[in-house]
Amino acid sequence: QLVVPSNPARRGPYRMLTTPAGKAMFQMMGVFAEFERAMISERVKSGLNSARAKGKKLGRPRVSKVTEEAIARDLSSPYGSVRALAAKHHVSVGTIQRIKHQASGDPLESPE
Repeated sequence: QLVVPSNPARRGPYRMLTTPAGKAMFQMMGVFAEFERAMISERVKSGLNSARAKGKKLGRPRVSKVTEEAIARDLSSPYGSVRALAAKHHVSVGTIQRIKHQASGDPLESPE
């Protein structure tokens, strides 16, 4: 049986989902939603490929070597927390953690 939460505005369950025509309509809405999602994905991938073909660099800008070296120096001094270092150098917490792991020689753990 198809279970859909009640509509709080109408104060009752969706009655159309108990009939064959209602179930078919609900499934068709799902098909069109899936189709639209696939179309959006296709457009986005096409746009990214077009940008790459034009030589556009994608993603977050790299942190300069000078900034990385300054962060590595600050990691060895008692400046403060990772968040404080990130705020000081105007980078993300993840960047500080990446540099910290590189400085210690520990490989970053990858999710399995």
